[in-house]
Amino acid sequence: MESFRVSVLGSTGILGQRFLSLISKLPNFELSHISSSDSKYGKRLSNSVKWIIDDDYPEEYGDFKIDNTHDIGTISRESDIVFSALPTDASSVEIEFAKKIPVISKSSLNRMLPDVPLFVPGVSHDQLEILHYQRRNNNYSGFITCDANCSSTQLSIAIKPLIDLSIDDIVVDTMQAISGSGYPGLSSMDIADNVIPYIEKEDEKIITETPKIMGKHRSGTIIPMNLNITAMCNRVNVTDGHMETVFMKLNDPPELDEIVKRMSSQRNLIIDTKIPLFPEKLLMVNLNKGRPQPRLDRRLNGGMSVIAGGFKLSGNWLSFTTLSHNTILGGAGSALVQAGILISRGMI
Repeated sequence: MESFRVSVLGSTGILGQRFLSLISKLPNFELSHISSSDSKYGKRLSNSVKWIIDDDYPEEYGDFKIDNTHDIGTISRESDIVFSALPTDASSVEIEFAKKIPVISKSSLNRMLPDVPLFVPGVSHDQLEILHYQRRNNNYSGFITCDANCSSTQLSIAIKPLIDLSIDDIVVDTMQAISGSGYPGLSSMDIADNVIPYIEKEDEKIITETPKIMGKHRSGTIIPMNLNITAMCNRVNVTDGHMETVFMKLNDPPELDEIVKRMSSQRNLIIDTKIPLFPEKLLMVNLNKGRPQPRLDRRLNGGMSVIAGGFKLSGNWLSFTTLSHNTILGGAGSALVQAGILISRGMI
């Protein structure tokens, strides 16, 4: 098995920890460099990270010293892939890396650039072909590709089996876990015994990203699908696992049984279980009352599935509820799957 040297920018936050945990379980990935904030530069990982995710701390990485994120030369020379878990206000450096080496980014900064793929497992694999144009047009040795926002990822996987129906409107109401705000995130006085009906820029991400995810690449750019989406986002007191209630107005809806069958059979989704971490059931249906639930369902298939339930059809309006793990499928897991697909296509 061919081995690839990988580096993680922003390695000590919640998303960075998820990357380190998952990379430690992938035998074809060898960790090369890690970076974090300037205050942690030069320190060992074991002395600078407060491990808070629910996976074991990878002891083998404890002696890694934290590099300067802006040491582009050293990191790119000694890596084959860079994963970026940087916050948006620190992620402008990603383009500088892309000039030299493949970059897979979780940041929102470059997601909407017309020549940057917006990747969601099972949905937008074909967009990766635009990277050939990006490299040539910008004279890059590497490239930059982005994963979608966690909530956009969840919505896109859920609606993909229905995307060839005539859809008039999509309305989504999210209930998003506190891990999505990072660490230390919200204060206990803000979120304890509470729901916060506002997450900055989250509505806009779902509204703008989902049409691009569903779009097609043409002549070096991505043409978004015409979708009319309304989103309302809420922060709830759950550690991990975003939920979404989705309402779809269909022009000529099929019977509810046919809709459930489409989703159960993962119609229109690309399933590639040869790729590490890619689940056989990317989209699962649970018809039991009161499901899905974060505590019961978020770690199904290693946290790499969307679970849907609560289907109702009222006139032209279809409604259902979905759940996914926001820092695995909606986080590091998708980026690692994307890397696997790029490797399988010979693009890395």
